[in-house]
Amino acid sequence: MKNSNKKRILIIGAYGCGNAGDDALLQSIVDYFHDYNLTATAGSKNNLKPWLQVKTIRCRLNEGISFPVFKSMIKDVFIILFHLIHSNAIIFGGGSLIHDLTFYNLIFIYFWHLCALIFRKRVYYLGMGVGPLNTRFGKKISKFFLSKSTYLFVRDKRGESICHSIDVNNSILSNDIAFLINKKNQCNGRTLRENNLHEKCYICITASEWFDSDNFWNKSSIDFEVQIKKFAAYLDMLFEFYNMKIVFVPTVSHDSQLAEKLSNKISFKDYIIIPNNYNSMEMAEIIENSYLLVGMRMHSIIFAARQSVPFIAIIYNQKVNELLEILDLADYSIPINDMNLIALTSAVNKIESNYGIIQKKLKEKSALLREQAIKSMDMIEKDMMT
Repeated sequence: MKNSNKKRILIIGAYGCGNAGDDALLQSIVDYFHDYNLTATAGSKNNLKPWLQVKTIRCRLNEGISFPVFKSMIKDVFIILFHLIHSNAIIFGGGSLIHDLTFYNLIFIYFWHLCALIFRKRVYYLGMGVGPLNTRFGKKISKFFLSKSTYLFVRDKRGESICHSIDVNNSILSNDIAFLINKKNQCNGRTLRENNLHEKCYICITASEWFDSDNFWNKSSIDFEVQIKKFAAYLDMLFEFYNMKIVFVPTVSHDSQLAEKLSNKISFKDYIIIPNNYNSMEMAEIIENSYLLVGMRMHSIIFAARQSVPFIAIIYNQKVNELLEILDLADYSIPINDMNLIALTSAVNKIESNYGIIQKKLKEKSALLREQAIKSMDMIEKDMMT
């Protein structure tokens, strides 16, 4: 049992919602603040307790709006409020939380910030993705609350620029806090044995059926059949070039559905689909032991970068482009709308010509980004001690 005299932190984010990237952010916070009493909001798609030393309280963030979700949130609000009142500080723990693509997102985030202000709690935004903020309401309310945060660490220059554009002048440029974790094989190679995989003998694929971030909230109403056929053709080319097993890694749980569709269209049979209930440590272990990642998902690229695995990034969203700029590896990317067999072949040849150079750069950059993530958390911890 944790010491009741330790400072208490409530961590609010989209954890346990089927996104290994978001869970990796929580893992980094828990890893750093392991001596504190920690409580985190969590959905129901991934059980965080077996592998993270953190108490969880239910919160159906990122599940959209429906009557069951609304009913659940009414009950959950009192439990979250109880933990907020009994905490010393609130951390909004990374990811793309500050946006107005849905009408309810900012209301949810800033409601808890308002409660924290009422009860005189310190509020930290850590590794935060800011934007897009397209509405007047989104800009106004974000200016008010973000300016009142104790610390506002944004993960990239785009977020910093958006903060400045709405007159939020207390932002501190940091990075994605998932870089804090630098241990390889956190599951001691178990995931490789379970899937009969061997280090550097397979290629990982992470793919999202959005195909374009403008479709993020309209995905269910769009027919992506043409894009799926094209992507399958790209996979055929990769397999023919490398003659290595293709491993689909659904770092977001519903991406496994796309993997199934792709597997029905590719011409080769030497592939597997990783179970979509793997946690972020398990997903990372699969990716970090691969020879190459072809990745759309941002945190899959981070999992690769942390252990110097070269990648070809398929850019569907500005946040991925921002990450590549930070890593100084934008040359090894393909915008989703420009992706074709010629572009992919060119990227593969470039990777092969510079494989060792890329590994060295990733090792150096990841070490710097880890130090930066630690510095952000050091500042929070020092502030909490005052």
